[in-house]
Amino acid sequence: MKKWNDLAEELKKEPMILGTRVTGESLKRIYESGLAIKKEYGGEIIAFRGLWHVNGNGCMEMGSFWIKPEWRGHKLGSRIMEEIYSIFPPGKTIFVITRNPKVAHLLRKHDWQEATPDNWEEVVPFEDSCAPCDQVPEEEKKNCPYKGQEGKCMMFFYQAES
Repeated sequence: MKKWNDLAEELKKEPMILGTRVTGESLKRIYESGLAIKKEYGGEIIAFRGLWHVNGNGCMEMGSFWIKPEWRGHKLGSRIMEEIYSIFPPGKTIFVITRNPKVAHLLRKHDWQEATPDNWEEVVPFEDSCAPCDQVPEEEKKNCPYKGQEGKCMMFFYQAES
């Protein structure tokens, strides 16, 4: 369990990872249920990406994308992206919310569609995309000025095949 708790601590340091759901237990649980990809080296988790259930609207969030700092730049992100399609539940809309330009570049490279401020809630309902946000105060979420803004809050989505 130590490596999962260590991973949770590392994820909590990242500015765009939803900290309220990241625990060693939750990370281990989604991995063991087939909803995450991890890479290890020397018994230590060096890269992770998970799929998180949301409110049951036919969507899942692909989040908690993390690569250990000293392993960044070694194409682990691309390898994980190539593998993760195999664990997408059929028929689900998979979405990613990010402000990281490297993650946005990776998703664009893999032909994910990008939501705009105009179609954001049509793609993924508010309660699934913005309500869980722990970056914006509750009273500002409905009119968030960052939604769909490069480098602020971008959403990408992918429709898993049925």
